[in-house]
Amino acid sequence: MKPWKLVLLACLLLGSALPAASGPAAGAIEADPLVTDSLTALSGLVEKADCAVKDALDGDAENGNGLPYVFCNDGLPARGGGERAIPVPVKYRASGGDDYTGLPKPASVEEAAEAAATEDLRPERDNRISLDVDITMPPTPAMKSLLGADFPTIRPPKAGYPVVVFMHGCCGGNKTSWEASSVDAPNEQWHHSNAWFASRGYVVINYTARGFRNSEERGSTGTTQLDSRRYEINDYQYLVGLLADHDTMLRAEGKAPLFRVDPKKVAAVGGSYGGGFSWLALTDPKWKSPASDVPVRLAGVVTKYGWTDLVESLVPSGHYFDRDPKGGGTFVAPTNVARARSRDPIGVEKQSIVSGLYASGNLAGTNHTTFPSYVTDAFSRLQAGEPYDGDPNLEAVLDSFLRDRSAYFQQAFWSSVKAGMRVPVYAAATWTDPLFPTMETIRFYNKLRSVAPDYPITMYLGDYQHFAQNKPKEWDDICGADHHVCQVKDFTNADGSFNLMRSPSRVRKGVNWRMNKFLDF
Repeated sequence: MKPWKLVLLACLLLGSALPAASGPAAGAIEADPLVTDSLTALSGLVEKADCAVKDALDGDAENGNGLPYVFCNDGLPARGGGERAIPVPVKYRASGGDDYTGLPKPASVEEAAEAAATEDLRPERDNRISLDVDITMPPTPAMKSLLGADFPTIRPPKAGYPVVVFMHGCCGGNKTSWEASSVDAPNEQWHHSNAWFASRGYVVINYTARGFRNSEERGSTGTTQLDSRRYEINDYQYLVGLLADHDTMLRAEGKAPLFRVDPKKVAAVGGSYGGGFSWLALTDPKWKSPASDVPVRLAGVVTKYGWTDLVESLVPSGHYFDRDPKGGGTFVAPTNVARARSRDPIGVEKQSIVSGLYASGNLAGTNHTTFPSYVTDAFSRLQAGEPYDGDPNLEAVLDSFLRDRSAYFQQAFWSSVKAGMRVPVYAAATWTDPLFPTMETIRFYNKLRSVAPDYPITMYLGDYQHFAQNKPKEWDDICGADHHVCQVKDFTNADGSFNLMRSPSRVRKGVNWRMNKFLDF
């Protein structure tokens, strides 16, 4: 890069820290103070002894590094957020009307205050909240130098390491839901965690969504927005973009980047609440980083037992079909919010499930979330019973559940698919889930195939569900005559070498193996 470009980029990234110039051009190039603070917090996470070398082979780095990775943990930020968390915008500025695609810029303090009053956002201060974030990465030469430790490194691909973002479930989930200390973690984390991916060459983001906190009210600030594209989808885009910005900043300073991410190879992965998140992430696959406008692109999505129509999941109308009841053939439901099958009429609440989710989310003595007031009001109205049609407050909330929180109704996405946009999807659905049933995946699959018959999507329908999801012999590989869950020893050769994707004694490949092959490809 030419010297004058380095100077300009440094000014763009760090402009708010420079002395103010005089005259009309003052502030013409100046970073948003919130974005600058976010980069500073990210630097603090990886540069202030918050990172340590781990061994994914057995969870013990003291006995030699068989499968090393670097884990950077911000701990548990205090209830007010602060320096051990990463600040993000409490509100994003729509680029026009209702368009929140492509990661809009942070809203101003005045815009944030107005939205906070109407949508109960509860900013930490000004126009920001803080997210509880952990970063796990391959053992890179830059981190080896920074930590002063001796461990084998993984050379990055030419364009950089791919990125995986994990999203947890509701309503007591947090960043640790997909964190493990070894590849042999139990149940659904088997070969499916930060340790697994980072030790194989991925940069992994595990974070706690806004509003989710523990029994001491530590975690992320703000209120949960139930995967809203206006808030939580932009939050994940913001975090991924920060990694690219941090790399760009260090390159501009003549230093080796610490993350070395490939911003065009990002994957969104999650189950349940995280499954709804992954579907919504699919519908907004391109954006630019918040500080330096680096183009970022979603390269693949893994969604597990999530929703595509949140209204139908919670208050089902029973009006969705797999086959067209009139003309036969595949039934493709309308994607227009006003014509949604789930609101014609509004259905009947899944009372025990909705009540259980709401109650667990409000259990302040344990891991919980922080519902905004309008969700509490809607829950109270649902408990009053039917009929729901015609209630303006409930209609407004359910309308937002369709418009902002249901992937199936993102009209811009369908237009993009018709125009040729392709982001491969692996959808692990279930046969028996009473919360997010099979139709939540079949609906989206049918629509994709109707718009683009060649769309790259794979479905796996398994015998697991929300109330019995930790079935290791569904998720994990099975080895040996006794059909045990495969462990590292089953992948180890006589000479001590190992290939964790291939075992001579394996008798069945689990769902996780299939999802891993998909993401690796």
